[in-house]
Amino acid sequence: MAVYYKARPLMRSSVQWTNSRLPSTCCLLILRSFIRTHVFAIFWYLYWIALGNVLLLINTCIWRGNVRNIPVYSDIVSRIWQIYALEIYLSILCLNKFIWTISRPAPSVKVYDTRRRINRIDAAIVFGIPLVMSPLFFFISGGRYLIIEDFGPWPFVTTSIETFLVMMVPTFVAGVISITFS
Repeated sequence: MAVYYKARPLMRSSVQWTNSRLPSTCCLLILRSFIRTHVFAIFWYLYWIALGNVLLLINTCIWRGNVRNIPVYSDIVSRIWQIYALEIYLSILCLNKFIWTISRPAPSVKVYDTRRRINRIDAAIVFGIPLVMSPLFFFISGGRYLIIEDFGPWPFVTTSIETFLVMMVPTFVAGVISITFS
């Protein structure tokens, strides 16, 4: 079941188009240069920032002045938006953990082995936790997605204790653990 919400635009369409195009371009240019660093935490943080900006760019193009229904795309994008905040916090957690690990004195031979091990742990954190959390989003959804004019599909969740536990507590825990590494 899709829910449509047609509201007055918050800003003019040309301004919105420019506001979403500039960050998307910058993020994609920066992301390309960080692929060579082989630091998993930096790459995935920039990947999720770039993905969010590209999705906003695509959504502002498709849903400019309308509430068109594209079910498959809307399902995929609304699920990505549900794990987006969690992925950003987990990527920041991995980045803080990486900086904390390399800031300690260690022999140069050990740094390469440590980096490989850190990248494996970071991959488990960044992929494993959202994989476990994603099925829980189906239990808190009030519908498949919510289409907002000029912004596109967004997750449609109910307001309840279960929603708070599934959506807010993991990001809060990731933030608190990240603070301990800062």
